[in-house]
Amino acid sequence: MRLPEVKRKLLFVEVKLSPYSGGSCVSAWALQALAEQWEVTLLTATRPDFEGVNRHFGTQLREADFTVWQLPFPLGHLGKLDPDPFSVQPLAFLMRQCQRRVHEFDVCVSCVDEFDFGRPGVQYIHYPHMTRHAESLRAAENLSFSQKIRGLFNGSYRPWMLISGISLSRVRSNLMVTNSNWTADVLRRVYEVNPVVLYPPVYWGGTDKSWPLRRNAFIVLGRLSPEKRQLDLIEIIERVRARGFAVSLDIIGDEDVIAGKEYINKIKDRLKLTDGWARLHQSVTRARLEELVSDCRYGLHGFQHEHFGIAVAEMVRAGCIVFVPDGGGQTEIVGDKPGLRYRSDDEAVDKICRLLDDEAEQARLRQVLKADAMQFEESYFLKGMQDLVADFAAGNNQE
Repeated sequence: MRLPEVKRKLLFVEVKLSPYSGGSCVSAWALQALAEQWEVTLLTATRPDFEGVNRHFGTQLREADFTVWQLPFPLGHLGKLDPDPFSVQPLAFLMRQCQRRVHEFDVCVSCVDEFDFGRPGVQYIHYPHMTRHAESLRAAENLSFSQKIRGLFNGSYRPWMLISGISLSRVRSNLMVTNSNWTADVLRRVYEVNPVVLYPPVYWGGTDKSWPLRRNAFIVLGRLSPEKRQLDLIEIIERVRARGFAVSLDIIGDEDVIAGKEYINKIKDRLKLTDGWARLHQSVTRARLEELVSDCRYGLHGFQHEHFGIAVAEMVRAGCIVFVPDGGGQTEIVGDKPGLRYRSDDEAVDKICRLLDDEAEQARLRQVLKADAMQFEESYFLKGMQDLVADFAAGNNQE
């Protein structure tokens, strides 16, 4: 009788697995991909919301398929005391916990910021947020423990660095995987590494509504934040309407942890001046979100240097013709289509009006975008993640 194959052990590190961010989307699909081939232990700062994640991202994660290690008290509680949403404290605690147990696993994987596993691992980076600490990490690379303690008192060495035990050389030894060629270029400049680009999985379960049945409307999708420029996007569509195009606008998003309700109130005040042609939708279910997006012909994005832009890819997968700022990873989603990329709000108005007046070009773009969107399907990401981790583990074991 042939015995069942024993899965090798994998440690997956995630600060918070929840249904509210593009980062969690990548982590969720990575977990689904890796659980098929590995015995996965999930190390996290907070209890994962598997049900909510599955509902929002289309995954099929079961808690029974994972061993979950949560930061022990009081470490998990200490991280919650810091009001800064970009605090590195939870990440620092996770690094230290990982380094203590790393010897128990065949490979380590993470989809959060730059991470020191204690040995080389696979690191999917959405954007290298540690760049703001790069010089401090370089300066601390060869410090002794006593020098680090002295550095704590003179401010040259940060407490979170001591907590995490982070080493820049170990971070650089990871296989760095990232979400766009644009982000890969940033990683090359900062860390002098050669990242692998694997586009994020873009789940879409909405109906493929035919063009004649869609509303002559624009959709704006993403958290409600000044960097997403919802107020400017309203102005752009208002100027398009002033040129004689009877288009409407739907904005879907929820409160940003930094901008808060103050920015939402600004959006609501601005919408009162639109006589109903622009609407805001908050706290919508995934099904309602997909219904709203699939009902619109066009998409509009405002973040000028998006690292990738899952919202853009979702709109493209939904069959929308999407206009984006001409910068960042989002340009890779719409591809080499100058008519969909704008460098200023004036240019956005001109290009939108030009396309609205050209039905033949709209038909051409719909076909091209539909074909291009296939590279963002979940199946591409699943196989890509499985192959990268398997190849890395095989190579690491041969050293």
